[in-house]
Amino acid sequence: MPSVDSQQAPPVRRRSKALFSVGVAALVVLADQLTKLIALDRLQPGKAVHILGEALQFVLVFNPGAAFSFLENATWVFTLLSTVVVVVICTQLTKIVRTSWAVAVGLLLGGALGNLIDRLFRAPGFPEGHVVDFVYTPWLVPAVYNFADIALTFAVVLLVLLSVLLPREKEQG
Repeated sequence: MPSVDSQQAPPVRRRSKALFSVGVAALVVLADQLTKLIALDRLQPGKAVHILGEALQFVLVFNPGAAFSFLENATWVFTLLSTVVVVVICTQLTKIVRTSWAVAVGLLLGGALGNLIDRLFRAPGFPEGHVVDFVYTPWLVPAVYNFADIALTFAVVLLVLLSVLLPREKEQG
């Protein structure tokens, strides 16, 4: 990741950025799991609740696959991939030197953890749990998604923008 791998930043600064990323991730996981609990409590599977007419609807679905129910018969693959992503991100946290990167990485980590929690602990069981999705915006994305997915999308957009717009940290040596 550009601008993340500077070894010249003071260790205290790098630790604070890592903690900031973890804080962002924790907020994402909290919001994701809380909104899923509310959706499970108040929505009936497959029945649309129109929030803003056709533009925004809540529809409870249980997704065994990835985006657009891709590979829904291979849920364990996504559990494994998500676990690898989370581990890799965690091993790289202390290399973050910019707050903008800390936010992006925190969103990515939180989104990955939010859906991984579902895969590990929701029915039909470990490691093939189905992800709870409930936000439907047919005009924007013809899929049902959740808060973790939103965080992941923003993380990817932010990471691309940061990669393009911010110059790579120059190594001193």
